[in-house]
Amino acid sequence: MKPILPSLRERKRYMAYEIISNESHAFENAARAINESYRQLFGEQGMAEANISAMKADFHDNKGIIRMNHKATDRAKMAIAMIKNIGKSKATARSTTVSGTLKKAKSKLKR
Repeated sequence: MKPILPSLRERKRYMAYEIISNESHAFENAARAINESYRQLFGEQGMAEANISAMKADFHDNKGIIRMNHKATDRAKMAIAMIKNIGKSKATARSTTVSGTLKKAKSKLKR
């Protein structure tokens, strides 16, 4: 099987986010809250087009990185801003930066 040409591949963006809460949250709960918020706003088809996935290796201190399609960055920012609860505790989230490479997103996450 031939690999996909670079011109036909989906372009990705990496968004660093921060959860603001009195409690520390597990990665699974944060990822579930982001996915549910996006699904409520844009539906199943929007989730499929955005191709959002949280990156587990980069979650620490209530900060993390999600990967998405380049066209879905504004929608993902809206979905993150709409988070009110994570699990059973009140929490808010905000996006800190969007980058085209994972390395740059990680460096901005550690600041």
